[in-house]
Amino acid sequence: MTTKLRTDPAHTTEVKPNTLLTAVGMTVLGKLQSEKESKANRAMLEPALHKISLAVSGTIDGKQWTHCIGGTLCIAPDGAPTASSSTPWAELLHSAVCVMSATERQAWLEEVAKGGIPEPKCGEEKSATVSAELEPALKAYRATNPVTKKGTVTFARATA
Repeated sequence: MTTKLRTDPAHTTEVKPNTLLTAVGMTVLGKLQSEKESKANRAMLEPALHKISLAVSGTIDGKQWTHCIGGTLCIAPDGAPTASSSTPWAELLHSAVCVMSATERQAWLEEVAKGGIPEPKCGEEKSATVSAELEPALKAYRATNPVTKKGTVTFARATA
């Protein structure tokens, strides 16, 4: 008599991911770098493609957590230097306010502290002239302070 060996299907216990732990873990990963650190790290990156396969594991609130991250990190080339898009308003205001007398400066700053924008202390004609001169001067300032636009950094997750 022949006997068949009984084979049980493999016992696999599928562990459902804890979405709360994943939300906490991924939030922590996103908050690890300060803006300053992020900029410093970005400055070191050269244009390239990097294949990524990471496993992050540890405990969150005493519970084991593991997350696998896979995909491609793409660092695009930097753009050509262009005129700066920012204007150092605080420095410009400081310079302008320093020209005022103490009485004018205190009155002007008091209005600003109340949430107002002080009215110009000049006639309509001079106000129009100053407005017309201001934008070309600011545009010229930004043009003399070029910045290089860093290439974009993207991450495409691997599909399972």
